Amino acid sequence: MSAGQPSQLALLLAYAQCATRPRDAARFRSLAGAGGRLGPMTAAAFLLHDFAEASKTSLHGFIFDTAPILLQQLSRDTRRVRVTYHGRVQGRIDWPGTQKARLSGDSDPTQFVCRQTERAFDRPENRLLKFLLDRVQKCLDSARPALHDWHAWGRVCRQLPGEPVDLDAYFDGLGHRVRILNAHICLRDVHLPTAVQSRHLAAARSAKDRRYAIVADLVELYQSLVGAPDWDAWVYNLGATLPLPRGAEAFATHLVL
Repeated sequence: MSAGQPSQLALLLAYAQCATRPRDAARFRSLAGAGGRLGPMTAAAFLLHDFAEASKTSLHGFIFDTAPILLQQLSRDTRRVRVTYHGRVQGRIDWPGTQKARLSGDSDPTQFVCRQTERAFDRPENRLLKFLLDRVQKCLDSARPALHDWHAWGRVCRQLPGEPVDLDAYFDGLGHRVRILNAHICLRDVHLPTAVQSRHLAAARSAKDRRYAIVADLVELYQSLVGAPDWDAWVYNLGATLPLPRGAEAFATHLVL
């Protein structure tokens, strides 16, 4: 394999890890987590979660179907504010406020005080959404160069027998969509948390828009699979996706149940 890709030894190590629960959990997390030797394969397993289902609860369904709708309907805090303009008007003019401002200033006749509605999107559930999109991008940054020319053979990826998912093509399409989502104007003022806290998850699960609950589910999946890999979750998802290099068809046939 080319530089930067997992070696054949690492590939065998990955699937050997599935056979027996590791005695050293910390060492396993270091090996399989983000930045670990098996990190790109773990990232791919997360990005392919429930791929063939294309449901709203799969990562694919969320990125392509749910997230664009959610970004148009983000929860927000609103408040009425007064903004002073010179030479233009935006919103409804507050005439008493305008007269007071002119009298207390230089009597500028082009000065207007306008009433506007200010929308604040920096809420815990939106921070969780931004965290998820950021982690999806980081997984792509890890998996795309390392797993170039690989395929996914797992049961959640095979739409037809013998036709695995081409990871290069899938990652390209996913990456394009994630860049669009991350650039959405409503996310610009949303703080990106360095770590997920219980209040972020609670806010998402209690939000009126049930799409936020999907965000919470996917973040918890990320945490158990990539952030701090849990062996059971890791084995299940790696076995369900089976990322393998080109030419590993015989190995794939042996592994696929």
